Amino acid sequence: GWREDPALLRQAMRIRGDELWRAHLAAKRALLDEVKRLTGRALAMDALTVGFARRATAYKRADLIFTDLSRLRSIRRMGPLQLVFAGKAHPRDEGGKELIRRIARFARELGDEIPVVYLADYRLELARLLVAGEAVSRLPPLDGAELRLGYLSSAELERALGDSTVA
Repeated sequence: GWREDPALLRQAMRIRGDELWRAHLAAKRALLDEVKRLTGRALAMDALTVGFARRATAYKRADLIFTDLSRLRSIRRMGPLQLVFAGKAHPRDEGGKELIRRIARFARELGDEIPVVYLADYRLELARLLVAGEAVSRLPPLDGAELRLGYLSSAELERALGDSTVA
């Protein structure tokens, strides 16, 4: 498969954009259904879904996105936005537990304006749903600005694969 031979990813360029989009929407629907089942909160299919799923510990700075709420709200004014967090703190990691409490406070403050959910029951199956269903994933910070797009356009995929001759 592609893990043994990354060049196989070039074949992804042959997949039609509408097929990729349908697959992404199906994955997003599965994610949102699981969020609803776990939290009781219904998130929107038409909203940009930003995910952060890591072990909850202070140095991973999962709450960095809340540093400037006015800026976050200005992004929201461009279109619907929702945030999905998942992860567990080690039982003896007080900083990690406090991080989860801070995210919960921001979730209450933002309310329905920018829906925020925290999925405490983080497991491999949930990670797969998150990776497939989110549009943007916040990676562990090195300089505070790392983002990974979960759905790339064909031009972006072409650049990522380094072959501009693929149509």
